[in-house]
Amino acid sequence: MVELNKMDNPLFSTKFKDDYNENLELLSSNLKKIKEVIDAANVRISNTVLAAGGDNITEVVDARASSLAPSQAFKTLHDRITYAEQALSGGVGQVSTQIADLNNRYLEMEDLINRIYGLNQGTIEYFVDSGKGDDVNGTGAIDSPFKTVTKAVSMLPRLLSTTVYIWLNPGKYDEDIVMTNINGAKINILSTNYATVDPSKGSTGIQVRSLYLEDIVGSVYISGLEETNTVGTTKNYFIRASRCGFVRVQKCRMAYSTKAMDPFTAVFIDACKADVNSCYFASQNVDIRGYNAADVIAQGTTHGANSAIGLYPQSSVIYNANNITWGADTPNRPSGGGEVRA
Repeated sequence: MVELNKMDNPLFSTKFKDDYNENLELLSSNLKKIKEVIDAANVRISNTVLAAGGDNITEVVDARASSLAPSQAFKTLHDRITYAEQALSGGVGQVSTQIADLNNRYLEMEDLINRIYGLNQGTIEYFVDSGKGDDVNGTGAIDSPFKTVTKAVSMLPRLLSTTVYIWLNPGKYDEDIVMTNINGAKINILSTNYATVDPSKGSTGIQVRSLYLEDIVGSVYISGLEETNTVGTTKNYFIRASRCGFVRVQKCRMAYSTKAMDPFTAVFIDACKADVNSCYFASQNVDIRGYNAADVIAQGTTHGANSAIGLYPQSSVIYNANNITWGADTPNRPSGGGEVRA
């Protein structure tokens, strides 16, 4: 801005010169203010954008305003755009995280559905090792076994269209195993040495506290297990099957003394068909109990020290296919219309 020259001519009076110079100073000050207004207007103009056309009175809007921060006034359009880009980047990051989380949940749900309905089945095979297994990091593979049978059972689908093998490596399984509400196919719970083990000659090497089967539509084959102590359990059985299609208990050893533990039963069959085959019994309170119209065949069994009760059919039928007197203080104890047949 051009500077105005003040009067210094000595021919004019002092008052005239002072008034004149004051007016120049006032004029100069106003010109500076006008320039500041013009500069501010130029900034405003350089930061405006056109909205939708037509007669809308808000057609021209300040580009420094943002709906992302309605209470914030940005100094320049660049500041506003930078803020918007940062906000957008953060939002995209959050959305990406949420999408990844949803995808993980979808995969988990898909896996759960497959497990429930058995949609991804071939033959299902799990290995269990009480000493070397791991329920957290194990996969159930032969070289990555689970630690407990309970973990293996929990991995089974509720609907099966294939055969299941749960292999138990030698060890002691201090657990009360429960398997319920599984439909279809054949389930095998086997010791890894079941093909060669002879329970009458000594320990099978696979000691289990208790096993409970309920509402299994299909068949269950159990072989090579051995009854262990009952410390820590409130169960009154070693193996119990209720409302299952068919159960075979084979080559199992029941020799831990429960003779004085009424009403403990080594093999309890409730409302289903069963075959107790090539097993060994000794010093049990009850060797085999049938209940609620159960149909049980006992064959190929051997006996050590007498049990209190041998065959106990309660409203059921137990077939003694051994054709010899059972090794018990009371060999047969039918009740409620139950029968022991040869």
